Amino acid sequence: MNRRGPSLLTRVSELLDPVTRTWDEDLVKDTFWEQDTNTILSLSMDADLDDWPAWHFDAKGAFSVRSAYKVAVRKREHDNAKDVGGSGVVEEGETNFDWRRIWRLEVPNKVRMFVWRFVHNNLAVGKNIARRGVKWETICPMCNRLDEDGGHLFLKCKAVKECWRLTNLEDVRVRLTNCRTSKETITEIWRLEADTQLKVWVLLWRWWSARNKVNARERTAYGAEIYSDIIYYINEFSKLKKAAGTGGGGGGAVAKWEGPPPEDMYKINIDASYSDRTHAGGWGFVARVETS
Repeated sequence: MNRRGPSLLTRVSELLDPVTRTWDEDLVKDTFWEQDTNTILSLSMDADLDDWPAWHFDAKGAFSVRSAYKVAVRKREHDNAKDVGGSGVVEEGETNFDWRRIWRLEVPNKVRMFVWRFVHNNLAVGKNIARRGVKWETICPMCNRLDEDGGHLFLKCKAVKECWRLTNLEDVRVRLTNCRTSKETITEIWRLEADTQLKVWVLLWRWWSARNKVNARERTAYGAEIYSDIIYYINEFSKLKKAAGTGGGGGGAVAKWEGPPPEDMYKINIDASYSDRTHAGGWGFVARVETS
């Protein structure tokens, strides 16, 4: 129901004639627009019923934590809907999105975590930060031309288009630009062949890393360099998958040292352990450069 303007009325009983206990038609017409007025006046009133607060988002008007959670999720989906296509449309079927599939991706956990944040649209791009009420420069740091949201940064930025072309994925990029939400984008990627999927995941992840370095005023990486980075990590992840020997995710696989990393890169292995008996643990890492 939409009111014509500001009103001091807070209860349904205030819209009733105190003598007849029926609708005060003049007051109703003065308070609401015509289409709402007709609906209100068509409702029969029971003088024996008391006013009570009804929860608009429940068919019976009863408030519950569960119903409030559904409203909050729906609002978040609506707020996040513009991160790729920009239409702001949220499809009903997206509430059935298979989140567990992200954790079954055949990539290391750091890439899965990136994909998780990508789908939730909580990556710290300029528009997301500004939307939270922070005064922030929203111009894309990679092209310095347009506002930075997920759709622009990963698919439409002039600089990222070069990476898509170098990896022979321009046709995929064009298809993804037609997606309206991040979930729709991920679902479209899942339809690709496994090898192509891996290239897309690594491209998005490495582009985000390159963007963060530029945003921190570090050295800018250009298309050919990022492309080389993408190919390197694709090979590394393939080795991890092979070393795991199960064909599953490579998050916990142990890779062998098959050679030094490329120039200007570090190669790091990290491991950790925990003892249930002593309730103690430890961790360590080994870093290697191309000369070692």
